[in-house]
Amino acid sequence: MSTAQKVGEVTSFNVDTASAKVEVNGRETDTIPVLMIATKFKRHFIPLAPGDQVAISGEIDAGHVTGSFFHDGVPIPSGVSETREVIEYSDGTRIVYDIESHILEITGANISIQNDVSVGGNLTVGGNIENGGNITSAGVITDSDGNNGA
Repeated sequence: MSTAQKVGEVTSFNVDTASAKVEVNGRETDTIPVLMIATKFKRHFIPLAPGDQVAISGEIDAGHVTGSFFHDGVPIPSGVSETREVIEYSDGTRIVYDIESHILEITGANISIQNDVSVGGNLTVGGNIENGGNITSAGVITDSDGNNGA
């Protein structure tokens, strides 16, 4: 069999082994590994789903999935450009970073941070702030009427 790139459709994906079965030209492959980012520096796991269109390199049953493609069922996310990276999840959560404006947007998800957060600029909050501990300020705390708490 040829070792040229082949395009197929995922029929199943195993999260424990990061491997998939893929239908290519009416034939389902054995379980083959899926290329992921897996280094000592960083690991990035992106699960595949049945119906995802993917490329396979190597022999059909001894190769590996090298990537996936945008198609009618999985279109390019809206808002992409030469300066904007867009990550969009199936639940609608989006992470967008624009290298020209230097703005990182996260929408559609609640954010939970488990460690300290340091803000080096101004912080604008459009909603309420709940606090379960002390508040320390190096400056004056002023309410919306201009009254300070001193």
